[in-house]
Amino acid sequence: MSDIRRPWPLKQRIKSKIGHLSNRDAGKLLAEVAGERLKTVMLAHISQDCNTPTTAEDTVRHYLHESGHDHIDVVSTHQHKAAKHVIIS
Repeated sequence: MSDIRRPWPLKQRIKSKIGHLSNRDAGKLLAEVAGERLKTVMLAHISQDCNTPTTAEDTVRHYLHESGHDHIDVVSTHQHKAAKHVIIS
């Protein structure tokens, strides 16, 4: 990581196994725990510098699709605007 805006301890935490959940890891986890009652997954706290909502959503959708969970809507939340309205039944 050559980002000079982030202090060394933060870089070390992000690189560790407990400091960062990658798009791939999130997708794999969701694919493992998802059931037919899960309708929507909202992705949050997406890095503005190192990721994009589209990349995160596409990656998670890929793993959900591979595990047969095409019925799940994947959306990203944004810090400065309201999230898509979701009806919980």
